Amino acid sequence: MDMDILLAGIFTTAMAVTICGSTLIGWKMWLRSKTERLSVAGRDEIERLAEAVDGLHERMQFMQDEIGELHERVDFAERLLTKGDAAEPYKPDPLVAT
Repeated sequence: MDMDILLAGIFTTAMAVTICGSTLIGWKMWLRSKTERLSVAGRDEIERLAEAVDGLHERMQFMQDEIGELHERVDFAERLLTKGDAAEPYKPDPLVAT
């Protein structure tokens, strides 16, 4: 009788270990697939953000070019205004309505 109880205990323990092991393996597989999906989603998000940053960089470069051109135009206008005769100051045209 003691041997039957011992064998039943060993069998029960073996079944419990098998069930727990299978459950742990199942959880491990589930977690691995979940992290792989998140990793792929993360890569897609990183690529999308990188493209957005590149787009912003291009727009900023365009604006800097535009500002440079405007600066050149202002310099040109200032040179034209200061180039006139120093003895004769600028007089607005009386025919132009103000």
